[in-house]
Amino acid sequence: MDRYKRGEIWQVDFDQQIGSEISKRRPAILFSVDAYNNLSEHHGLLIVTPGTSTRLENPRTGKVLKGVLEVTPSSLNGLKNTTYFLAGQVKSVSKVRLKEKVGVLEGHLRTLLAQELADILGLFEDLGD
Repeated sequence: MDRYKRGEIWQVDFDQQIGSEISKRRPAILFSVDAYNNLSEHHGLLIVTPGTSTRLENPRTGKVLKGVLEVTPSSLNGLKNTTYFLAGQVKSVSKVRLKEKVGVLEGHLRTLLAQELADILGLFEDLGD
């Protein structure tokens, strides 16, 4: 059985898309925890944050949009181009969709991605009654 670790970057096949979902083969960061990633083979799902080569920025400020993590290539992450990981497109995918391990996201960037995901999902907001 393959072992999957949080923070790994994989090439993932996102086809067949519906509506505005991400599509095509592209890098994605494995974000679910290792215990979830490596449940029995019958489970077969992982939670990933997909990336794109398109810079998504605020036209007024020129800064990358909230919910987007900009990652430049390094020997550790294995990316060939600057990639923008989209917290707003986080999704559960079958392990069958993972095609090739690219590298591992740097630790400080994992922390930033976790913050982007928490902000998008409102994890630290008062949920009320």
